[in-house]
Amino acid sequence: MLTDQEKAGIAKIADEYESKRAAVIEALMLVQKGRGWVSDEHLEQTAAILEISPTAVESVASFYNLILRRPPGRHVIYVC
Repeated sequence: MLTDQEKAGIAKIADEYESKRAAVIEALMLVQKGRGWVSDEHLEQTAAILEISPTAVESVASFYNLILRRPPGRHVIYVC
């Protein structure tokens, strides 16, 4: 369950963009910042706040490799 602060943050991010779809990455990064990863429940709540389908948010989350969809291990290594 998203906190009221996270919900307000996502709404504020959405207001900064012309299209709410453009705010998805930043909104998911906000959720991940507080929890370390984005669960299905958080993804669906983010989609509801942004007023877009959960499938559209999932497609962005699965494409963007910095959005973690499972709890990370102790060490996370990124390779360029």
